[in-house]
Amino acid sequence: MRWKRWTRQFQYECKVMVDRPLWLLIPVFFGVWMYQTLSVAAPPVSEDLYYYLDDYNKLQHVLTLSISMILGILFIRRDMIQPSYEWMSALPISRIGIWSAKWLVGMIYMSLFILFPLGVYVFLSLAKEVPSDALWRTLTLFIPLYVLSYALTLTIGMTLAAWIRNRIVYFIGLCGWMFGTYFNDIVLVEILQLNPLKLFHLTQFLSGGFHYHELWATPWLMDETLRYGLFATAFIVTLSVCGIMLLQSQQPGRTVKNWKMAFVGSVVLLLLSAVPYGMMWGERLAWSKKFAESARIFEQVNELYPEQMMKLEETNVQVTRQNDRVLKFDASLTGTFVEEGHSVIPFTLDVPFYVENVKLNGKSVNFEREGQFILVSNREGVWKKGERATISFDYMIEGIVRSYSEGNEVVSHSAVKDGMHFKHKVAWYPLMNQSSLYGSDGSLQRSSSDRSPERHHMRLTLVGFDESVYTNISELPSLQQNNSNDIPVRQYESLNASGMDLWSGPFLEVNIPHSEVTLLTTPSNKQEAERFAGRVGKALAYYHQWLPVHEHIKQIVYMPQEEIASASYTGEVVGNSYYIRQSKHGNLDDYQLTLVLEGILFGEPSKLMSYYKVDLSESLVMELRLMLLEMYRMEVDSQMKFPMRERHHTVKKFTTAYMEGKSEELKNLLRYYYETYNRFYIDVHAINYFYNKGLLMPEGLYPVITEQSFHEKWSKVMGHE
Repeated sequence: MRWKRWTRQFQYECKVMVDRPLWLLIPVFFGVWMYQTLSVAAPPVSEDLYYYLDDYNKLQHVLTLSISMILGILFIRRDMIQPSYEWMSALPISRIGIWSAKWLVGMIYMSLFILFPLGVYVFLSLAKEVPSDALWRTLTLFIPLYVLSYALTLTIGMTLAAWIRNRIVYFIGLCGWMFGTYFNDIVLVEILQLNPLKLFHLTQFLSGGFHYHELWATPWLMDETLRYGLFATAFIVTLSVCGIMLLQSQQPGRTVKNWKMAFVGSVVLLLLSAVPYGMMWGERLAWSKKFAESARIFEQVNELYPEQMMKLEETNVQVTRQNDRVLKFDASLTGTFVEEGHSVIPFTLDVPFYVENVKLNGKSVNFEREGQFILVSNREGVWKKGERATISFDYMIEGIVRSYSEGNEVVSHSAVKDGMHFKHKVAWYPLMNQSSLYGSDGSLQRSSSDRSPERHHMRLTLVGFDESVYTNISELPSLQQNNSNDIPVRQYESLNASGMDLWSGPFLEVNIPHSEVTLLTTPSNKQEAERFAGRVGKALAYYHQWLPVHEHIKQIVYMPQEEIASASYTGEVVGNSYYIRQSKHGNLDDYQLTLVLEGILFGEPSKLMSYYKVDLSESLVMELRLMLLEMYRMEVDSQMKFPMRERHHTVKKFTTAYMEGKSEELKNLLRYYYETYNRFYIDVHAINYFYNKGLLMPEGLYPVITEQSFHEKWSKVMGHE
């Protein structure tokens, strides 16, 4: 009988809602707005729909919360507090029955704001061939957050209307909406840095979250979302009990006392539900204090030791997965001491890593952990110049470590399964003479980098990983297995790398045709990545016809990197990989095509020369690089774009010769220089280091091709002798 009464009340509320067609048109309007937001994802800007969905969540979705707030107020003011509706108290249904029927109808209506916009997103994603598993991950992450936001704002609106009988409740409701969204986000969180107050956000799509990142949003946010969801659910229950208590107090009876007791109990549960979220932020704030302390320790320790005490020859790191959140590391550094007279040598390993043991040539030695430093002592006395040694470190890390950089929350390290993230610039393995990782306020310094310029042999071994794992150095041919318990083992190696990065996640791999290069990107970049890969493959097929191409780069990494530690990778080569930082207007366009080709053919894009103090005025190597690209532009792709270099009179001479029909002679000339002069490779980092230190530049860092020798060779190849 009670169920039938509630059903009739529910049907009545539905009828009232349906009789207002204007309300039903509003979700359709937001669906159209979603289409307009996503439709800009077309060349020449980024085509990543997920990237633009984040914009919708931060603006249009937040606006829909105000509709949910107003709707909740209208539900209560329409009849439950009106004197003309006092007859409702005689209905054979309780206040909680009426409240729940209104709330459910409101949630069904607000679900239209999920159905129409996300329906548009799904339609456009399928049209762009976004993989179904990636689409499913997005929906399962966002839909619960949408539902939670609408449930919160609807309940707040209904409770405010039950408490405040005057029409000013509409204004107060909108103020509450503004406080719980933009005011909380901009003033309390961004300006005042009161980050734990994110708990009172009406939506989790605003500042500091990683919802924008398609690859790692789910593993990085799952724990925080569950803790927030627990509090939000308790808050919804508390507000509902409060609202029903206020409405019930209009009528005398014993139930009022019961509802007051229920309200007190719900408040207690609400406070308890906030504890897990508070513990999470307590841990993060404790790390921030440790990071700030590390910066102070750096200033004290750094001056005590020479800048480079050891010349590294090999770095070998083994990473073993213990469980879904814990990783164990065994890193060994082999090198030769270049300074003597010191009994302690400092290494840098980021603060969150717990060091268990340090060995020197296989024997345990004393060490001290001081901030980011590991101070290794020599029990036999001082280090001797020219002495060769291997120093090994056993350490571990758990979960996700967050910090702050330039006011934004960043992930320093992540050990979680399918969300692993380690960047070499944040010292996830021991480094020599690292600059300070943190500022005095505990914020991560994105400019921090290894001061040691030498690239050296680096090897990485992964044990026990059953997820998709990626790194910036090349994997060795065979996948080995541990025969004893069938544990997977993967090995990676680079003979000339400056650092190792390591990730896991649902990356999309696109193979470059006519090449061994792979493009690594996010699933929503599928069409753009495949089209770009085709263009790169076409260019490489052209060069392979007449040039002995050596592919310096084996992997192109293209993804959003905002608010990720050391996200300074904008066209940078690390190991065997070339990093492209994705943004709305920084995508796989004509400009990147030239940079990628330079990276593959020469090892470094020429534009990097402008970032460093590199003077190559006595060599024509830059002009010859440009001639090689110009050859492809003239013969195949006339739309190819690249910047002209200084002293371009040699390039003009080159193009003139091509117009005279001497393409074969020009190819012979370029092939000779490409083969003879180390494929035009320039060690820009080493050059910059020696230049800044005022040291004598060693030979072999870049090809020296004088104008005189070039013109002599030109005359011989062109038959002018």
